[in-house]
Amino acid sequence: MGRGRAGAGGRRHTPGLGRGALRDDEPPRTPRSGRLSWLSARSARSAAPWLRTDGLTGAVAVDDTISEHPARLVLAVARSAVDLGADVLTHASLTRVVTEPGPVTDTVCAVEITDRLSGAAYVTAADVVVNAAGSSVRDALGDLGPRSGLAVRRARSVHVLTHAVGGRDTVITRTRSGEPVAVSPWRGMSVVASGDVLEDLPSTADVDRVLDAAADVMRHTVTADEVIGTMFGERPALEDRIDGTYRSADRVRLDWHDGSHITGVLTVTGGTWTSARASGATVADALLRATRIHPARRFDSRVEPLHAALAEADRSRLATDLLATGVVDGPTADHLTRLYGSDAAAVADLVRADPRLGRRLSSDPARGDIAAQAVFAVTHEAAQTVDDVALRRLSGGVLGAPGHDELIAIAAVVEPLLGRASAAGDAPTTSTSDSR
Repeated sequence: MGRGRAGAGGRRHTPGLGRGALRDDEPPRTPRSGRLSWLSARSARSAAPWLRTDGLTGAVAVDDTISEHPARLVLAVARSAVDLGADVLTHASLTRVVTEPGPVTDTVCAVEITDRLSGAAYVTAADVVVNAAGSSVRDALGDLGPRSGLAVRRARSVHVLTHAVGGRDTVITRTRSGEPVAVSPWRGMSVVASGDVLEDLPSTADVDRVLDAAADVMRHTVTADEVIGTMFGERPALEDRIDGTYRSADRVRLDWHDGSHITGVLTVTGGTWTSARASGATVADALLRATRIHPARRFDSRVEPLHAALAEADRSRLATDLLATGVVDGPTADHLTRLYGSDAAAVADLVRADPRLGRRLSSDPARGDIAAQAVFAVTHEAAQTVDDVALRRLSGGVLGAPGHDELIAIAAVVEPLLGRASAAGDAPTTSTSDSR
């Protein structure tokens, strides 16, 4: 994750443009709160050489962030919370919100949490439940869901990974029909995405839709043969109470369910990756205003540095230092520092203690993860299953489900740590490349 520049330019439906380094010690700012600057059409073309230039008048640049690995961004946020004293549970589902009935409203008093691995259920006291379950916010409330007044559908976004189309900046633009298109550089390749769709299951038609939208804004068409992989994301689409349509929201929305006779539930929907800090501050401020919760110390999530975050110059120096030790090679030093920031030194220490952990987990050169990362996932990042490691800790999960040989290699490393001996030749199965 890092700080960069994003913006919007002029071409019929106002395209957008953005830049980013991979890590930065300055907290990210959203396009609505960052520093704006105008780029001429010539500068915009230089920044995004693939962008069609007919009708282009320029672009507005604004500080923003990019994330090389969404799942690792979630880990960085979670570990930052743990560093500050929070308890974080994985493989845990909220299965029931317990309320005390009252003459007018029911008041939250506890929640039931179920461990999805063991099946054990636990009840813990709770004065307030912050419901931020994405497209499952209604289901997460259990029996209270139908009373909550929430009208939510799943909006799916599709990201197509292709060869590098050029330019160092993330660009957000629109087709002539008004459909948004985003193009971002990613690990020597490009990620192309278009607007969300209100459907339940991904299909091959999604890729065609993204490529058709991209063809309208790009000078050179990306064909299906050039698609390296696809990634799917999901977020809630909320009902517009005026016209009854459903649309995903970029801005965070808070709902205390005042008209539903429920007290103690705050549902949070909307927002984006790059507005996560501002959204967190908005939620915290709302809790402090509406409850008797008192902060233990002064805190502002908009400026608090993330766990292990490094400025790009510091990241580059750390990569050089790791290479100088001879523990890892140059590509691995760069790979580790981009994914782990200052924690890359701890991963390299595992290789120093056991050189066998420096071996690659995959023969595919695009999947640069090493065995030490799998160990680190268990010892430092709360991974509890092989899928946790393969899909939600290692970078290869973003490129699609690991192959049989890679899964065997990962299992051989982590299953002894998890207390299960790996049966020879018996690989775990993984049916999805979802990196959530």
